[in-house]
Parts: sequence; structure tokens; C-alpha cells
Amino acid sequence: MEIGEKADGRGTAFAIGSGFWMTARHVVDSCDVVGILERPRRGLRARSYSVHRSADVAVMRIDRSAPPVRFADAPPQPGDIAYHVGFPRGKPGELRSRMLGLSVMNARGRYSTREPVIAWAELERFPEDSSPLSGISGGPVFDSQGRLIGVHVAGSVRRGRSFTAHPSSIREMVDRSGAAPSSAAEALPFTPDTLPAVADALRDRGTVAMALCDVR
Repeated sequence: MEIGEKADGRGTAFAIGSGFWMTARHVVDSCDVVGILERPRRGLRARSYSVHRSADVAVMRIDRSAPPVRFADAPPQPGDIAYHVGFPRGKPGELRSRMLGLSVMNARGRYSTREPVIAWAELERFPEDSSPLSGISGGPVFDSQGRLIGVHVAGSVRRGRSFTAHPSSIREMVDRSGAAPSSAAEALPFTPDTLPAVADALRDRGTVAMALCDVR
């Protein structure tokens, strides 16, 4: 994956604990100001953010709490179905995928990393189109029980593939940030038929928000 020069941009973030929000490293790394869009035309600036030293995940501290995601107890397995939620191309969108297996992703450019990731085959997306999924980066990826199993970090439209940060990288970033995920956090189950409605519910209650990057 090529990490270009930093410019103003948008991605996706999600609540993991009181005032803690997770996103992809490439969404916020090297930005002068980062934050989330609480509602149209109202952004909330992060007080601070930290990035994983060797993986594409980051955590922001923001004076805004929302119902957090619930973390899965075990990593996904090949053949498992996942549900990706976020803001592809700056608009609400989601997709369903099937796990293919483990892979390795190399990042070059603004920073360089080599990290374990999970590869997924895209099954369907809402709304239906064949455009790149830029903007969903940093978004949460759930199992059918609505528990977090990944963070969307990259994709290939031509191959119909998506890639998520490995659970070990996510856990390491959570521990390093000092966030305290709740085992009692509510999980909203997914099915193929309810994917758009559940994704909208997560955005409406503020669990999933648009991430903002400002370069000055």
C-alpha cells in the first residue's frame, strides 16, 4: 500500500471507550488537526492521538463519548462472514465479506510498515457500485453477533478484496492508549438482510463517525 503525502481528508472512526476513538493510522498520521464529525458542519477536535508503530491503527482522545463497540473474544476464522461499516467516499456505506485468511501488508511512502492483516473477499456492498472504498478506512468490522473483529485498512476494487488490521495489533493499540473497553458494551447483531439498518443505527447513535484530518 502506498501512503501518499498528507492532505486534508476523511475516513471513519469508532468509539471504543469513554473519550477514546479508533481509526486507521493512515487516516490521521501526520495531520495537524484530527477529530470526528459529530453532525453535519460540526466537527470535534481530538485532544491528542497516538499511532501504532508498525500497524495501520490509531487512537484519538476526544471530549465526546458514544456507545462503544464490543470486542470479540476470539479472532475470526477462514470462512467467517464480516460486516464493514463507515463512510466510503464520505457517505454512509457498508459491505459484507468472507474471510480468506491471513496476509501481510507493506506500507511505503510517508511511513513504512510491514504488518499482519486479514484478507476478506467482498460479497456485497450498500449502496451498490464499483467505486473505491476510500473513506471507509478506519471503520469497524463486526462478526454476525455485532462484536468487533477488525479495522478496515485497505482494499482492492479490481480483486474484490478488503484488508483489516490483525486483532493482535488492535489489542496492542488499545492497551497502549489506556482505553478500557467494556465487556458490557451493547452489540448489535448483523444478518445480510439487516446490514444497512444496523449500520445506520451505529452511525445514528454516534458509535461510528466520520474521521477528519486537517493539514495546515
